[in-house]
Amino acid sequence: MTIVQFRQPATQPTATELALIRSLPEAYVTLLGKMQPDGRLPEKTEITASSRTQMLEEANRLQEIMADRRPAALTKTVMFLQSVFPGQGVPAEAVDMLMMAYDMAMEDVPTWAAEEAARRWLSGKCGPKTFAPTPPELRCAADDVVLITKGKIASLRWLAKAEVATEPTPEQLARAASLANFIKVKPIDESEVS
Repeated sequence: MTIVQFRQPATQPTATELALIRSLPEAYVTLLGKMQPDGRLPEKTEITASSRTQMLEEANRLQEIMADRRPAALTKTVMFLQSVFPGQGVPAEAVDMLMMAYDMAMEDVPTWAAEEAARRWLSGKCGPKTFAPTPPELRCAADDVVLITKGKIASLRWLAKAEVATEPTPEQLARAASLANFIKVKPIDESEVS
């Protein structure tokens, strides 16, 4: 007996990638929390070259996933949402118009984002829990997911390129003190002002 395995499209996220989309690993979140205002990490923070490469690969993979748009998968997601909420039956003659409205609203949204928005809607994390989302509501929920993911991509790239701050040398400290003395402004004496 031969078992045929169907391969998912290259851009469809794996379970691991979906987990990354939903939340960054704790180690990454910890590093982001340590980031200094100038974008550097505190001294003695170590990010290995392989970790930096992995972060960039993850960011690039998420960017690829952001480009995945499959109209058939969107139709399946929308039809599922319409079918799970009772009392929202759409007359057969209006189904095509409804799908056109969803297609227009979601035309540039990644497929996985529409699916994730539907998942969030069904779990009650966004929108009312009693009816299916309208095209603009589903678009808004998907945009939230996309925005969060874009932030994660930027965070991964930022971390991968972050420099580690170093403690200034005694020579650098002396130079900074010298410059500070040079640019000190003498306070104005009120009695000298006419």
